[in-house]
Amino acid sequence: LINDPSGWVFKDPVDPVELGLPDYFDIVKHPMNLVLIEERLENGFYHDLGNIEKDVKLVFQNAILYNGENSDVGEIAKGMLSIFEKGYQALVSGVMPQSSVAGGVKLKDDEEAVLGNDDDVTEDLLKLENSPLSCSEKPDDDEVDIFDDESDK
Repeated sequence: LINDPSGWVFKDPVDPVELGLPDYFDIVKHPMNLVLIEERLENGFYHDLGNIEKDVKLVFQNAILYNGENSDVGEIAKGMLSIFEKGYQALVSGVMPQSSVAGGVKLKDDEEAVLGNDDDVTEDLLKLENSPLSCSEKPDDDEVDIFDDESDK
């Protein structure tokens, strides 16, 4: 998603001062961005795919909430959300490939038809698939709420 031509809009944290958005934190209570999600993935923050899904959706839902769904940013966010949801559903339903060939992943024809040929989205989803998570894992009872971390604000 970061590598999507529109991904730059959601890549970094919103800087309300630089962008002249004094009410941003009044409206968006739980800011999220794609770089933070990527860092959390790399650092083993997530314990299941559901929390990743929540954070990715939050990025786009925040953009829609603040900008309005019919704004340019809102329209882009809806499109990115759709791309993510299709790929995520393919991942959790077992459509994503399970074997790799010479370091690359070979898609079956039916998998490629579902995923399309968007290499960047497929690459992002493969990162999720190859992360130490499982769709069947249940969250731990003592799992930390992602919104308790002061560094997210």
